[in-house]
Amino acid sequence: MSRRSTRSVTKPTSFPDDDAASTSSTGSTGHISYKESPTRIFQKRTSRKGTGSVSRNSSRASSVSLILPPRIDFNPTENENGIPTQGFSSGYSSAEDHYEQPIKSNPSSTQSAAEPGFGVWDVFQSPAQALVLLYWWLGTAWYSLTSRLSFINVFLLSRCTADMKKAVLLVLLLIFLIFGIWYWFPFSSRPAPHVVVVTSTPPVKHTDRPVKAVFDDHLQHASLSNLRDEIANLHKREANLMRDIELLKEESVRQKAKSEMMQTDVRTMNDHMRNAESERGQQISELKSSISNLHSTQDLLTRRVDALEAHNNNLRAELSDWLIKHLKDPSSLDSSIVLRPELQRALQDLEKQILEKLAHEKGSSRDVWRTVGETLQQEGAGAATIQDVKEIVHRAISLYRADGIGLADYALESSGASVLNTRCSETYKTRSACLSLFGIPLWYHSESPRTVIQPELYPGKCWAFRGSQGFLVISLSYPVAITHVTLEHIPKDLSPTGRLDSAPKDFSVYGVSNETEDGKLLGTFIYDQDGEPIQTFKLPEVSDVYSMVELRVLSNWGHLEYTCVYRFRVHGEPALA
Repeated sequence: MSRRSTRSVTKPTSFPDDDAASTSSTGSTGHISYKESPTRIFQKRTSRKGTGSVSRNSSRASSVSLILPPRIDFNPTENENGIPTQGFSSGYSSAEDHYEQPIKSNPSSTQSAAEPGFGVWDVFQSPAQALVLLYWWLGTAWYSLTSRLSFINVFLLSRCTADMKKAVLLVLLLIFLIFGIWYWFPFSSRPAPHVVVVTSTPPVKHTDRPVKAVFDDHLQHASLSNLRDEIANLHKREANLMRDIELLKEESVRQKAKSEMMQTDVRTMNDHMRNAESERGQQISELKSSISNLHSTQDLLTRRVDALEAHNNNLRAELSDWLIKHLKDPSSLDSSIVLRPELQRALQDLEKQILEKLAHEKGSSRDVWRTVGETLQQEGAGAATIQDVKEIVHRAISLYRADGIGLADYALESSGASVLNTRCSETYKTRSACLSLFGIPLWYHSESPRTVIQPELYPGKCWAFRGSQGFLVISLSYPVAITHVTLEHIPKDLSPTGRLDSAPKDFSVYGVSNETEDGKLLGTFIYDQDGEPIQTFKLPEVSDVYSMVELRVLSNWGHLEYTCVYRFRVHGEPALA
């Protein structure tokens, strides 16, 4: 053994380190000879450096107490005086005298070893403690490696042989193998302790005191609360995402339903279009066939008319020649007529055709009584006689005398009809003064709803109401089963502006039995401003017998302020019984 090893063995109660040795070697006492007594040397060291070593050992014990695990279990051998015996010394550094000191355990240390270990989940909960344990493992491994290497170095320098080299290599390999197993064993076999408790032995009192690692509970609670908040936020985000997903699913379902409905509508429209196209094609083909038939019929009639005209011309020529020839000799006229019986039959046939043609024209002219511009239907000769023209003119004059349409008006005031003033729209007043006194207007002229059932018709003689919608109830002169209604307006030629903006456009007719009921809709019609001034409309079906009629104007032809109604007529079959 070296001298330094001998000193560490003979003085086990003191734990000097390299700094203490260097300080003692450079002290005021100068160099100490190895020939001096060992007792004197150790007494000097104890007297000079005892305080420093105590402070160092206490500080080192306090610093190591946080990182040493409770699994370290030394069984040091003590001598008779209770002083632990040193195992070995490398002679490299005096610091190993301190680290090779056995640590006495007390009941508190065994108690701490029974505490729960340090698991994998604890690494995420307390990363600071995991870093401390990792640092302690690395420091212990590094210290063990350097201590063994220094020991091997001293051993090899003192005894270096060929066989010893082989043994040293084997030992080194064995040491590395053991070091690897020892280094990875804590990670694979068992978790690290959760709470580290290390006993420290103050060098002054020579007693061991358990020291527990102190952790900040507030930090743990804060980290746990933060973790809970994050988990709650994650749950909220997950709930929001699920809700968004549900909304998106519902929206997709709605969009799918809408798309299906649109596809169904498109298919229906396509079917309707195809059906309409097929119907139009059929109608067009029918019209084409009808037109071709008409053309062929027209050609046939034209040929027949041409043939009849040629035949008539021939007959006229023959008749004129025969008359000229036989009128010169009247005595031979009777004999000639008797001798020509076929001519007599031809004359009778011609007279019969003419009479039938006239009868047919008279029968067809009875139906044509509303318009003057119609001509006689084309027959063989195609020309109208003077008597026919006279009859046509006579019928036109009679139609004009019969109130223009030839139908009885049951809404005429002179025949007993009246207007219910309680059920009509407000009259539009023009504010043009008619009667004034000293420039003060006293009476404003305005047409009442009675104008609608009066026969006078000239511009301005109408009932006007504000806006484009209004209504009027007329009490008929007789209870009538209504068949037609007539709405009359002035012609465009008589309008001062040349337009009929105030004329009614859409209107409805209701049958009313008494003043309290709303009435039954009989029909809705449209007055054409470009048509005839007097327009008669036929009801879709013959109505029941009503004693009152309501006229509702729904719109006009563009006037914004008022709408004018000149005359309204009601036609039908009276229930006189």
